[in-house]
Amino acid sequence: MATPKEHGIALLMGPYGREIGNLASNYTAPLFWFSPAPDSQIGHGCIFFLDLGRGIFGVTASHVYEAYLERRKADPRVLCQIGDCLFVPEKRLIDCDRDLDIATFRFQAGEIPEGKIIHQGLPGKWPPRPPDLNRGLFFAGYPRVHRKVVGKQQI
Repeated sequence: MATPKEHGIALLMGPYGREIGNLASNYTAPLFWFSPAPDSQIGHGCIFFLDLGRGIFGVTASHVYEAYLERRKADPRVLCQIGDCLFVPEKRLIDCDRDLDIATFRFQAGEIPEGKIIHQGLPGKWPPRPPDLNRGLFFAGYPRVHRKVVGKQQI
């Protein structure tokens, strides 16, 4: 008889796991930057979107934002993109905290990539309650190891 952990791993290795992975990816979007120069390397991270009752904001890691800034400092032609939309992070920055490794940016509803879900918080319910013990929790992103460049400005 399988242990609960073995049972969970078996479930995640099959169709249920793929469906859960697809659901989790609906909440995140790739954020990447590149130079229009030929053979330019692509830098990237991920971003997710929240609306806690005061407008939409995107959240990524501060190390992702800082990597973009370093690249842009070296080459001012560098462009940043989320989905099919160009994005100028410096103009949208709300705050960046290196110690917490978080950076936040302002967005409008029409700027969110198609198919991505904006997490809606409960008004007046901040901070949210901690996750339930022994329940699932998602961490989603686009690790470099899984990145494949399939065309100009396409990953």
